[in-house]
Amino acid sequence: MKLKIKSHSTGTPNMIPTIDILFQLVIFFILACQFAVTEQFPISVPDKCAAAKPQPQDQRNILTITVMNAASGDGIECAVGNEKLVNTNGKTLATQIAEKLNEKLTAANQRIVCLRIAKDVPFGQTQYALAGVAQSTATDIQMAVLKN
Repeated sequence: MKLKIKSHSTGTPNMIPTIDILFQLVIFFILACQFAVTEQFPISVPDKCAAAKPQPQDQRNILTITVMNAASGDGIECAVGNEKLVNTNGKTLATQIAEKLNEKLTAANQRIVCLRIAKDVPFGQTQYALAGVAQSTATDIQMAVLKN
């Protein structure tokens, strides 16, 4: 005796299981991703850095100091990580940078600092950031420069 199998093919596959799997993957990647807080200060850094090399994996989590022109147009502003420093209690900018660096370097258990300087900031104005790094517990500093 032969069994007759009726097929109810409509010509299009059932997409509901595929959509369910895709939504589960999206939720998994959203929960599994580590979101990093980055510096959101708009500066124009030196371009055409021919000697720039990708950083090794162990140095990608370095602490960044950003030096930029003040919004008011006179002087400079500095930020350690994503936190802008405001000179309110009479401390020098170098002392504030050193204190904030020590706080963040100790919390992250690292001693490497990257110095980001806007290209329209005169080098003489970066002395406060360099002095702050010198006063801190940082052991290494990285800078981007242009060759003329």
